Amino acid sequence: MSPSRRFLLVLAFFTAAAIPARAQTSTGGIAGVVRDESGAAVPAATVTITDARTGGIARILASGPNGAYAVPNLSPGLYVVSAELKGFGKAAQNVRVSAGATMKADFTLSAKLEEAVTVTGTRVKGRTSTETLAPVDVIDAEAIRATGATETGKVLQLLEPSFNFSTTYISDGTDIIRPATLRSLNPDQVLVLVNGKRYHQQSLMNYQQTVARGSAGYDINSIPASAIDRIEVLRDGAAAQYGSDAIAGVINIILKRQTDLTDVTAEAGRYYKANPALPLDVSPDAETGHGGQLMGSANTGFAVGNGG
Repeated sequence: MSPSRRFLLVLAFFTAAAIPARAQTSTGGIAGVVRDESGAAVPAATVTITDARTGGIARILASGPNGAYAVPNLSPGLYVVSAELKGFGKAAQNVRVSAGATMKADFTLSAKLEEAVTVTGTRVKGRTSTETLAPVDVIDAEAIRATGATETGKVLQLLEPSFNFSTTYISDGTDIIRPATLRSLNPDQVLVLVNGKRYHQQSLMNYQQTVARGSAGYDINSIPASAIDRIEVLRDGAAAQYGSDAIAGVINIILKRQTDLTDVTAEAGRYYKANPALPLDVSPDAETGHGGQLMGSANTGFAVGNGG
């Protein structure tokens, strides 16, 4: 081999080796550990790397079992690194990444107390819905108003997947006091509470060919929707705590307690506008429309006695 050819081969070898070495040193990284206030590792925390210049997210990852995380191959520059986990507060810091270096960014997350408190399905005061042993759905007043329903049974049917409120016709008193069921069990197997106290059952026995034949449940529509502050639904058997009438679950209706506020609502509707120009033989309702409805409600409260 000639000296000139040997020189070219050596030059090509060193050039090829220098290219990846240069690429390796053109990026940097960020690594650290996520801990709580006691110093214990926090696994599965969400770590987000955001480019401070563009605002775009460069990387999202979760901390490991020992709370550690590592983000390699980042372009040099300023980044905003944040760590968060449900039940903890969010922590963030600015980190400037240099080429060929791994910057350290540790986090200490503070515990965050939950504010939503439920009282159904537990005897422990202050227990949050995320800590209850059985699933508890909490339906607040805003969600109730958003449904547009005026019946308490219809509100629950629209917002609670396991609740059924049937509509029947030509079935005696069941047309008026409609059965309310939970988890497809009989209406006398779901317990209804008002402010944590048992609500009285209906005296009508459902004996027609309808849902819940042979049982007597609750006239849940006798509680006006406008008087409800929130509804807590325990979607699991609670017979050990409440008795055999809570096999399907428990519905706890919490009423409003304000004494300085009056709520007034009014609704009007019609299925379609009447058209007297239509011939009478087109439709029996051609002149009057299919009918309409007017509904209104008012709710207020006043103190009774010194402790009212």
